[in-house]
Amino acid sequence: MKLSEIKKAIKEEYASSKKVLAIGGVIVINPKVVKMKYILSDVRAVLGVTIVNNKEYQSGNPSSQYEYAYLDIKIDPSPFPKGLNDTATIVTKVEKDIKSIRGVVTFKLKEKAHDAKTWTIS
Repeated sequence: MKLSEIKKAIKEEYASSKKVLAIGGVIVINPKVVKMKYILSDVRAVLGVTIVNNKEYQSGNPSSQYEYAYLDIKIDPSPFPKGLNDTATIVTKVEKDIKSIRGVVTFKLKEKAHDAKTWTIS
């Protein structure tokens, strides 16, 4: 993924002097392998991920064997080591980690995260 695409997919926000990254993307899973609720739990376990919300997403193929969801994800960059904590590196790592979860067919970042200003971090 190109840096310009990553920057489009990310919205940075600051709350309580803490930098938080908000990304959004579509996840496609194979429910015959693992159910969505377990995959969401695994996404929450990815390094730096603090909040995951899912919303229903309609695929272009209603007869598909896969399940789709739109994920709003908040990432705290502080657990990433210095030198590897720039925005592009963090988002690329989180995206790669989500794609490697058992049962995930693909995860694709969208251009903008959903209304990140409504989120508060305390």
